[in-house]
Amino acid sequence: MELINTKTMFTIIAFLIAMPLSAAQEKEKNYVLQNQALKISFSSSAFGFDCTSIENKLVANTRFIVPKDNDLSLPGLWTITMSCLLDTGKRETIQLDNKNSSGNKTAKTENDDKLVLQWKGISLPDDSNRLDVTATIVLAQGEEPSIWYIQVENHSKKWCVDSVCYPVLRTICKPGTADVLLPYGAYGGTLRKNNTSTFDDWYPSGSPYCAFQFMAFNQGDSGLYIGAHDGGENFKKLKLTSEQHVTFELYAENMGMAASGRVPSFPYVIAAYRGDWWNAAKIYRQWALQQKWSRKGWLATREDMSTKKFLDIGFWFHGNASTKELLSSQVLRSDMIVARKLFAPLKLALHLYDWHQIQFDSEYPEFFPAKEGVIDDIKALESEGTSVMPYTNALLYDIGLASFEQARPFTVKKQNGILLSGPASAPGRELAEMCTYTEFWQQKMTDICNQAITELGVTGIYLDQLGGHHAQLCFDTSHGHSLGGGGFWTEGYRKMLDSVTKITGPNGIYLTSEMFAENYIDYIDGFLVAHLPLNIHDVPLAQAVYSGYTSCFGCYESERDEIDTFSMLQGEAFIWGIMPGWLKTPLVRQQEKAELAKKLALYRMAAKDFLIYGELLNEVHIEPKAGNVKRTVYGPYMAVTTHIEEFRPVMGSIWRTYDKKSLGIVVMNMDSQPHKVKFSVNIEQWLKKDAAKEWGVYRILPEGSIFEKLAKSHLLERDIILDSHEVLLLAIRPVEGIATVKLVDPVRMENVSNQAAVMAESFLFDQEMTKQKLNIYLEKDIVDALFASSIEAIINIVNDGKDIQKLQIIWPDNNTEEVVLSHNQSTTLKHNISFAENKAMYTKCEIGIKKGVFAKKIPLYVNLIAPLQIAIDIGQSIESNQISSLKIAVQNNTEKIQSGKVVMVLPEDWEYISGGNFKDIKPGHKVDIIVKCKVPYYANNDIAVITAKIDEYTVAQRVTAIKSRPQAISRFFKLPPVIDGNLGDWSKMTPTITLDGTQKTQVQISNYKGAEDLSATLYTGWDNKNFYFAAVVTDDIFLQKNLNELIWDGDCIQFAFHFSGKSDIAQITDYSGFGKPDAAKNDGGASIGAALTEVGAIIWQWSPNLQKCKMATLSVICNKDEKTTIYEGQIPWKEIGIKNINMPITWSLTINDRDGEDEAFGWMEWTPGICGTQDPLSFGWLRLQK
Repeated sequence: MELINTKTMFTIIAFLIAMPLSAAQEKEKNYVLQNQALKISFSSSAFGFDCTSIENKLVANTRFIVPKDNDLSLPGLWTITMSCLLDTGKRETIQLDNKNSSGNKTAKTENDDKLVLQWKGISLPDDSNRLDVTATIVLAQGEEPSIWYIQVENHSKKWCVDSVCYPVLRTICKPGTADVLLPYGAYGGTLRKNNTSTFDDWYPSGSPYCAFQFMAFNQGDSGLYIGAHDGGENFKKLKLTSEQHVTFELYAENMGMAASGRVPSFPYVIAAYRGDWWNAAKIYRQWALQQKWSRKGWLATREDMSTKKFLDIGFWFHGNASTKELLSSQVLRSDMIVARKLFAPLKLALHLYDWHQIQFDSEYPEFFPAKEGVIDDIKALESEGTSVMPYTNALLYDIGLASFEQARPFTVKKQNGILLSGPASAPGRELAEMCTYTEFWQQKMTDICNQAITELGVTGIYLDQLGGHHAQLCFDTSHGHSLGGGGFWTEGYRKMLDSVTKITGPNGIYLTSEMFAENYIDYIDGFLVAHLPLNIHDVPLAQAVYSGYTSCFGCYESERDEIDTFSMLQGEAFIWGIMPGWLKTPLVRQQEKAELAKKLALYRMAAKDFLIYGELLNEVHIEPKAGNVKRTVYGPYMAVTTHIEEFRPVMGSIWRTYDKKSLGIVVMNMDSQPHKVKFSVNIEQWLKKDAAKEWGVYRILPEGSIFEKLAKSHLLERDIILDSHEVLLLAIRPVEGIATVKLVDPVRMENVSNQAAVMAESFLFDQEMTKQKLNIYLEKDIVDALFASSIEAIINIVNDGKDIQKLQIIWPDNNTEEVVLSHNQSTTLKHNISFAENKAMYTKCEIGIKKGVFAKKIPLYVNLIAPLQIAIDIGQSIESNQISSLKIAVQNNTEKIQSGKVVMVLPEDWEYISGGNFKDIKPGHKVDIIVKCKVPYYANNDIAVITAKIDEYTVAQRVTAIKSRPQAISRFFKLPPVIDGNLGDWSKMTPTITLDGTQKTQVQISNYKGAEDLSATLYTGWDNKNFYFAAVVTDDIFLQKNLNELIWDGDCIQFAFHFSGKSDIAQITDYSGFGKPDAAKNDGGASIGAALTEVGAIIWQWSPNLQKCKMATLSVICNKDEKTTIYEGQIPWKEIGIKNINMPITWSLTINDRDGEDEAFGWMEWTPGICGTQDPLSFGWLRLQK
């Protein structure tokens, strides 16, 4: 259903009994509710009581809801979709709204804090005075949020309520003016700055779809929270359009049944706040922690043996039992032995895939028996202290199994009674989705888990898709749940988990699932969040809401990633408290990455009171704000394709223990070079201090904590340099004075580590300098130096004390200087330090300071740079058999004008074409030069190293040479074709693409019978305004029963375009498991379908906006006798999202096929990347030629 659709209001004028406005109504005033935080305005009854404005009075009366003039005609409070089954067997759908409905409209205020709006006796087609709607808005005094309710009473014997959109708020903020928090992403949240994007997805579901029931909008620090506080977990969609209209679409219980359609009642909450998205998250947290799924309380206070076992895990690996001897062979088993020694004393866990004899993603749920040898090796791993967690799937059933006939009655059914299914990864297999509410499926999963415990002997079980998949509307009357909407999906899973945990709990067996889903945190011990790629828009919403109540584990990473990328990905997960790892075991052979991973895991365990058991309060706001850095990311599963992501090099977070007595500060420099870091944290914003106590600041290390100082005020301030990959972890606790403080408090070690000893010595030195009023600082603590040159180190010393002070300075070359300073005297010392290195690097020099028995080393960081500095900017992977342009940046760091040549060292079988010379680069300037080369045609996902050299300075970069994309030639139309299904305008054109079934990789259809089963010839054309297409499809059976966004699940054509040059959609996985396109979450791409439906031809767009293509034209002629369907269409470039047709465009298409409502869905594809796994990197080129 569209959010706001004036066309489908069943021609209101024709069907509704229009109610003329009375004189009283015409004079009626608008309605206003307000308190100290909010002012909410509604129009008069003449305009349907539209919500016309919401003001945040906490911040300068900032106004939200600012619709354009042409949007004022749209409904501004509620819409209701109703349907009835006609005698013809077809279903008729209508849409009502607050503005254009008939009936008696009244408004009543109560005590100035409650507004009741009513529409009584709304008439329906051929059914008068049948619907009553009541919208209630409550706004208590003070700074309380507003509470909104809607009640729908249907008295019709013919029509049913299908869904209700409420509240409908038009243009919350003008597009591009607000930062919008959306409830999806790797860590549960996405923050879109100056948002223009859309959102349309299902709840309840996991983090790929919609993990929470709220959104938030910020204009500066003026925020508006909009949430559905629905503890019943009813099926709904959260919607945000390109015009920034907002609503929740709630699906009715027993939708589609005449005289039915109950609309669940719960409060919608709109709140004003001052701050940013963190404040909105805490509003939701306050409500969420009171819901049934939070019933077990803080992790720190739980007695569950399974939860404790899970939280004791220090690091995760994952691997596949790809052969029957896998674990006892030389790969995984030997790697885990090395890992156990390398990562000691951390407890390790192994997520084990392919332990079963069946093929992955096929023949579910018949996981047993296990492969030969696997059980013995699991036993060995468990006995050695490694927790093993096997894969299972909690949703799917292979319809090709003999046992499926017993399961068929318990599958999810569509409204037409057909089961919901889609293709498996194995050719010829299809998987059905099981209804979670059925006792059959609940018992089946209980039995599988019991078998995993008794036969495999594991200590954990992974339930795939339970958390990551969204709920489904199910219409099977035999299941005993409400039809369509309602809260039965999560209720069913919770009953299943209750049954499973009665077996796993007493045995201390932990449960996990993929992605984050709030609805099961009282049953699921950990949520795997490693599948979704990270980007600069991700925010830790799941941790902000549920930290201390649940745990997430795993990080998106490939062992092919360089250390610079690895540190960014793993570091960000560490900052947000994610349990580290879920990496392939070859990590143990990559020493630098393994050491960093272990270091972060040890820090996390040392700070477990914060990062595991505490609450994530906010981020540390770092100054100066270092610019984002770009890194090449390969992605998981030994991925060979790459994309570019942006990261913040330094990040930090603020935590509080569950008892609210201690504060934790975590800051990490995730970059490979040092960064100057300055921040302040208001301690008393988060902690209440006993008047008799002071704030003690401790440095937490993996070995224990070191007392640093007593905070002088409520502000904790730091102005420091963090070295490459350095972690700063502080704890603030109330103390009763310096005399009560332990200087060093080891956690696990009898002897204090060298790092701890140095910090203790530094603390004593700083304490003495404070006492003597001595101030010692470097003029610059990070300096640049050319290769084989020297720098001048400058140190300033100021004596503000009364006594004469004697100091000794030890320079990095071991030269020493004695300094004597009288009262109020200062001095500046200078010393040259030489460097012989001829390579780019950061080096740390230490300047020693001694005063009697006190000593400290002050770091000076030197960035050695080349006289002529080179950077290779390749971006994404290079295609084989193509002449590629490599952009090389040359920076002149000398004081002279420079000319010369960049020498390229290419792989042996690559061909150098041209380029590399540069001329007259001025001092301090940078120029880009182009080097052209050609990759051999046979390269196919080969990783190569490209090197650029100037004199002694070299830069190398890894790049993947991917197989060349196919090309489709689209011809120019001088005169546009007539879109009428007659292809005479195309008669002189060569087909763009022919799909005849001869290339087996293009056929994704079970039991494909040849070209007569499905084949197609496609033509494309273009002009400056439009993309044109025509297709002749041969199909033995034409079937399309769906409308709008569901047309993919029937006969149709799907197109997908990628054109931004951006990388943030380079690898998108469709977690629906079937062919459904993602709904408008990605920039730089479009997904479009063309179909002949029962109500006519339609071109539908899934992204960038989920809507009908309003400016497109389509003609479809279906000749069932000749078994051919002719498509002819026109889509404006503007509607596809392409603003410049000269930009590189990649695309693909599928011919979707369903031969029967009980038959498997399949397709033919030009390239992969649309149905199944959505991957724009698999697309081919669209060449626009005149």
